[in-house]
Amino acid sequence: MGGPNFWSYSSPGDYSSPMNYQSPMQYGTPFQYSPPATDSDDGGDGIGSGGDGSGGKRWTGFGGEGEDGGKFLRKLNWLAALLYASLGLVGYFVGGSTMSLIGGASLSAPFALAGPLMSLNTTLGVVFGLVFSALIFAYCYSKYAKSKKMMPAGVLFGFSTYTLLVYLKVVMGL
Repeated sequence: MGGPNFWSYSSPGDYSSPMNYQSPMQYGTPFQYSPPATDSDDGGDGIGSGGDGSGGKRWTGFGGEGEDGGKFLRKLNWLAALLYASLGLVGYFVGGSTMSLIGGASLSAPFALAGPLMSLNTTLGVVFGLVFSALIFAYCYSKYAKSKKMMPAGVLFGFSTYTLLVYLKVVMGL
């Protein structure tokens, strides 16, 4: 037979690669990594998957990372800080109330700190924001319960309720 002999392949003597080999691009974990979906009837237990039992969603639990990488929560922190500080300034300039100025600064400072803290340590930033949003919620509720006025106590109470619910949603993984 005169054709090529495919069965006479010999292995190379050296399997080493060149020392200066560089990958053409940097490789890392894919951005939208998610655990594999389960084939069971109930869709999995939902732990770490957003809490809906699907077993295959990207984890949006206790770190506040979510689909947007926690950007929404950081923006909410800056919005809360801006709102509380500006309401304090309005109270100071309109009513001449130094206590409004101090209150606005006191209510905005924790949220202004929670945003950058999330960039350093997401879990610590979320816990910090949750604790202070609960404290601010309790404070604003007591002010609104005493005065029953829509401005500023009602606005503060409404917004503090919203921030507390958002933080609770992040922590609970809903």
